[in-house]
Amino acid sequence: FNRPGVGRLLANSLFRRDYPVIQGALLLLIFAVMMGNLIADILYAYADPQIRYN
Repeated sequence: FNRPGVGRLLANSLFRRDYPVIQGALLLLIFAVMMGNLIADILYAYADPQIRYN
């Protein structure tokens, strides 16, 4: 909802039941969350050297 028009597009597609737009938006959201978790794990391991991943 930070980009101009994206939040409105998603909200309108929910009301209009435009499933491909909803699926695409959810796919991008899930990808962003997964990338955020990966970056957080990498930074956490970098910040605390006692943590080791196999």
